[in-house]
Parts: sequence; structure tokens; C-alpha cells
Amino acid sequence: MGIAIKLWSIALPKQYDCKNYYSDVSDNLSSWICRAIEIAAEKGLISRENSTARPGDLITRSEALAIIMGRFEEPHPLLIPGNGDYSS
Repeated sequence: MGIAIKLWSIALPKQYDCKNYYSDVSDNLSSWICRAIEIAAEKGLISRENSTARPGDLITRSEALAIIMGRFEEPHPLLIPGNGDYSS
């Protein structure tokens, strides 16, 4: 999550009150986790449709790519099959 937040130049406020979007993320867990996850949800990097964020779970490469690429309106040209020359 931190990489995606830095990549998109999203500033995290120093003071943040957890809004409890997710049942498994709260100020009691860690204030920076709550702040990062909830701001990522507000900015559209992750969905708020689920009631849990699972901050202690590992994510797959495809989930990480979805978070990083999620804000692009169109896919990056190199992600479209047939674009790019990978022969060299």
C-alpha cells in the first residue's frame, strides 16, 4: 500500500482520526495503518465494498498491480497484449 501511495504522490496527514471503514482496522491497531488504508480507499486505490481490509495478510502480485494501476483510466500501453517488443 505504501508504494502505491508514494507512486501516486498521495500525502498522508500527520493527524488523522480513523473513520472505521473496515472492521479489522482501527486506531487501536496502529494509527499509520488506519491512516494509510483509509486514505487509499478514499483515493480509490482500494475498494470500500468489503468490510475488512486484512492489513496483516500478504497480497499477490496481481493484487499489488491492481492497486498500483487502479487509478489509470486506460491501461498502460505495455499492459495491452501485442504492444511492446519483448524479443530483445
